[in-house]
Amino acid sequence: MMHRVISPQHGGEAAGPLVAMDKVTGGVKFHLHPNAAPLATPWQVALERAGRLAELELPEGVILDPACGSGIQLAAHMMATQRAGLGIESDEVVALSAAANMWRVGTFERSEEAPWLASSQVLVGDGIDSIGAMAVAGEVAIGMLQLDPARPQNSQTHALAEMSPQLGRIFKAWAEHLAVTERGPALLLDLSPRLSDSQCFEVEALVEAQWPGLARTWEWTSRGGGRIDRLSLWLGAASSPGVETRYVRIPPSSQQAAIIVVDSCPREETRIDHPTTSTDSPPPPPGSARPLPRVGEYLTILDAALISSGLAARWLATVLPQQERFRWFERGGRRPVIAHRKRLDVETDGESLLVQTSGCIVAIISMEINLENVPLLVDIAVENKLRSVTIRAPLDPEIQPLVQAALHRMLSGKGGTRSGFVLCDPSSSRLFICRE
Repeated sequence: MMHRVISPQHGGEAAGPLVAMDKVTGGVKFHLHPNAAPLATPWQVALERAGRLAELELPEGVILDPACGSGIQLAAHMMATQRAGLGIESDEVVALSAAANMWRVGTFERSEEAPWLASSQVLVGDGIDSIGAMAVAGEVAIGMLQLDPARPQNSQTHALAEMSPQLGRIFKAWAEHLAVTERGPALLLDLSPRLSDSQCFEVEALVEAQWPGLARTWEWTSRGGGRIDRLSLWLGAASSPGVETRYVRIPPSSQQAAIIVVDSCPREETRIDHPTTSTDSPPPPPGSARPLPRVGEYLTILDAALISSGLAARWLATVLPQQERFRWFERGGRRPVIAHRKRLDVETDGESLLVQTSGCIVAIISMEINLENVPLLVDIAVENKLRSVTIRAPLDPEIQPLVQAALHRMLSGKGGTRSGFVLCDPSSSRLFICRE
């Protein structure tokens, strides 16, 4: 495929309808075709990452994205670093959106175009064909390579070979064009949050084969709701010195700073499937029963991305009372839960973002959560002065809203003053009713 240049000034209807991506864009709207909109990086996330990138000493040169899609993240990097960008996209319709979005970011709330805009380009073509791209764009120095490869949608797992373009081919194609500092070239790889540990190590092996000894920082990003929004690998000059693992919680408001937890230990020593830390109660002896939480203890649902990053114990050591231990009640899924005896010290808005919810156990009962048993839950809630109870247990999607609505309706006007939630024990039929 021969590459063709689209200038950032190219807009109009062909670039796709203008869309406000989220509620924190500050007035910025982007050209996004319907099929591309769900895949675009939220602007708040793109800005937060780009701001941290701008604090690093990157090699001189443009920001390259050889699979730029609608160009949201690339445009954020360009604005934050005040550098020109080179985007490559094989789909001409999507490439038009990327060019138009560059122009929108480069002219937003400005009396004139940003200096970096005139020397920025979007190419329609193959992102692996570095020779063809350079022949059209000119032999420019590349200060950083940003890559968010396409991957199978609506799939819980996929192989690295299913990424498009494939990492190894991108590395080989562009390695000689990347400018370097004493910390090597700069790369930022957006990867699927569904990658397994073994697949993450495969990615590291691909990097090591191309750039032996290149520094790396793994990053898990969350916007809450029990989801891991982003898994990324920051390499070489784009990595943070001394930081092997980083967890980033994006706040709901663009006016708030992101909450960041970091660790200098290698990834394999911080993941949740490795030995516990000093604040984590030791596991029970083989063959013994798992100790269940008791009335009066606390159950806390943590952010899922914090658990996946392996940094939960490090953060909990800062918010639990001194010498207080916790034990895992449920580690996997969207609702990882810990049990502990004393309340977490998460009074600040920032720290509280790392917790989905937390509460003191007021009752433990053995029964199923269904419509027939709602009156029993209501009786317990009223007895403990709860005005509302949120179901925090996995239920059939068709049943959950019916049960939740019945709970809300039957508790209305009962005079409770506190909110609560109910969790189920994944290994039994026990329910834990908690007061927040």
